[in-house]
Amino acid sequence: MTFATLITNSGKQIIMDRTFNSSPTLSEPSLFQVGTGIAAPTASDTNLETPLGSPAALLSGYPIIDESLNKVTLRAFIDTATDNGENLAEFGIFNTDGPKLLFSRVIYTIIAKSAQIEIVYSEKEIF
Repeated sequence: MTFATLITNSGKQIIMDRTFNSSPTLSEPSLFQVGTGIAAPTASDTNLETPLGSPAALLSGYPIIDESLNKVTLRAFIDTATDNGENLAEFGIFNTDGPKLLFSRVIYTIIAKSAQIEIVYSEKEIF
């Protein structure tokens, strides 16, 4: 069970603000969070269904913007010490504002996280 990444209404608000406002008031998406929720993403989502921990920084060097392909690649990493014993099933991207806005959300086949598992999430947004 994997769904395409859905850009939320808040994500669209971030895009509009950062594209058309000469002095943007919303920060860029640069944080991620995982959770255990399995409900399908909707445009009106404002958070993950069942978030774990707090949003953390994307991997250094991301996002990568490929203007020739109209694609943005984001990457996140969960190490062997994080979220062990959890059944991870959702991933979201947030900006850094307070309160943080959910830019996008996706659910996927459950990963039973243990100390033997590291996870790299690679999200590609194609416009």
